[in-house]
Amino acid sequence: MCGIAGQFSVRAEPADKAALAAMIGALSHRGPDGSSTFAEGPVGLAHARLSIIDLA
Repeated sequence: MCGIAGQFSVRAEPADKAALAAMIGALSHRGPDGSSTFAEGPVGLAHARLSIIDLA
């Protein structure tokens, strides 16, 4: 399965990139085929991707 995580600051503080890296580290078992993070202003998003190939 894939995994997603995110953070949002209501005080408009910049997203904590170290926290996003820790989140994606915690999700790595859910999607070992790829991961990415995005941080802009008070919003930070992270995802882990699991590649599924249908052989049927």
